[in-house]
Amino acid sequence: MKTDLNSLSPYVRYVRTHASRGLSQAYIDPDFVFTYIFEGVGHFLLEGKEYPVKRGDMILMPPYMLHVIRAPAGGSIVQYVIHFDCRYALGRRGAVKLHRGMTFKEFIRTAHKADRILASWLPVISPPPEAHQKLEDLFLRLQREFIRKSHISALVCKAIMLEILAIYLVNADKPARAESIRFKGWRNLEKAIAFIQCNLQHPLELEDICRAAGISKYYCCRLFKNYTHTSMHRYLNLARIQRAKILIEKAELNFSQIAAEVGFSSVHLFSRIFKKIEDMPPAEYAKSKFRHYYGGSNRQ
Repeated sequence: MKTDLNSLSPYVRYVRTHASRGLSQAYIDPDFVFTYIFEGVGHFLLEGKEYPVKRGDMILMPPYMLHVIRAPAGGSIVQYVIHFDCRYALGRRGAVKLHRGMTFKEFIRTAHKADRILASWLPVISPPPEAHQKLEDLFLRLQREFIRKSHISALVCKAIMLEILAIYLVNADKPARAESIRFKGWRNLEKAIAFIQCNLQHPLELEDICRAAGISKYYCCRLFKNYTHTSMHRYLNLARIQRAKILIEKAELNFSQIAAEVGFSSVHLFSRIFKKIEDMPPAEYAKSKFRHYYGGSNRQ
């Protein structure tokens, strides 16, 4: 195991602070996602198990693991989120998209040895309070270095990420309690969400999503409601806006290009849906992120 762990050389792809406010959100990502709960309480649904989470908890989700985040009604969960790979690969620099047809089980079967090591770790850890400040300081250092993008930033980010993973592993004997999800259909939901995430830039009909999930429209809508507490139509808009927020923060595309990239027929429709979900237009969101990163504190 020691030799295997020494082979880890994490490449940090993306760092952000994210707040889930009073609604459920579901994700499938093509990279590892590390999450630290900075504020609030809620639940994470991972691979058929439901984990209550609170401040200080760490969540490590391998690529293609469906995860549903539930914040309490009227409340929020503030998360420190890091997307990373176990090793650097030239073809995976920057943002990467989901591979069509890939599932979590298939990823585990075909993954590189270093990926399988991390994927075998317990997904949710509850470290003692004395570890909380250390983790928060590490994240804020990582975020500042990731944004700074100097000629040594990739190396510094790797070093900080290794410290974070070491804290995770040291506390692996403190897993969070979980309950099995009794409602069936998790794999069908996984297929539906993967199809949506792979096709956000295209016009999507509910029938297309249900066909990809291999179930009826009625059953698919029921799955979405039971697991995510929202409708498929609303989830589709949430997924598009979430992708748009990442593109806005990267500041590489204008709003018209972002609207097209996430599947909106016009920048006007994009702005209207964005404001409805985020309570502010895209331009204001961009300005708030700029102030957050460069003009003020990183703490929430």
